Amino acid sequence: GGPQLSAAAPGNPRIENRSITVGCRVKPGAEPDGVLVAQGGQMYGYSVFVQHGRLCFTVRDRAKPTTIRAEQPVPRSAFRVEAVLDQGGQMVLRLDGRQVASGKAGGLISTQPGLGFCIGQDMRSAVGPYALPFAYAGGVSEVIVNGVAMATEFYTPKQDMGGWLSKLETSE
Repeated sequence: GGPQLSAAAPGNPRIENRSITVGCRVKPGAEPDGVLVAQGGQMYGYSVFVQHGRLCFTVRDRAKPTTIRAEQPVPRSAFRVEAVLDQGGQMVLRLDGRQVASGKAGGLISTQPGLGFCIGQDMRSAVGPYALPFAYAGGVSEVIVNGVAMATEFYTPKQDMGGWLSKLETSE
């Protein structure tokens, strides 16, 4: 499967009670839908994903989900995504630098999720309104969470990520 970090791993971003900015570059696959980046699970966390061809962002706090969705379908060629949860609980989703959705969560994510960080799929517990693992058929790269690079190279969940994980865990 794809990379998955336990909550204790040094590469697992700290997101409790802080604003979150998640960015990535996406290279679409045969199917448009799937998880691009997710952290956490059914209690606390966030997920940036494509569903029904539309870019979506879910934030979950105390099991309550808030999801915003773009009106327009995602492009068929490579694109960049930025999802932001700001200090006031405002959610914004940008596609290639253009705002495509916004909304209001109840606030920040109040507790560091016990479940880890995933790219290209969601593991163990779904943050968003989809069935696990909701793997993305395309490639996800240049993943940045709050200014920290989580992955630079393109990969899909189908690739073996053991080398990537060991590299990440020894980089602290």
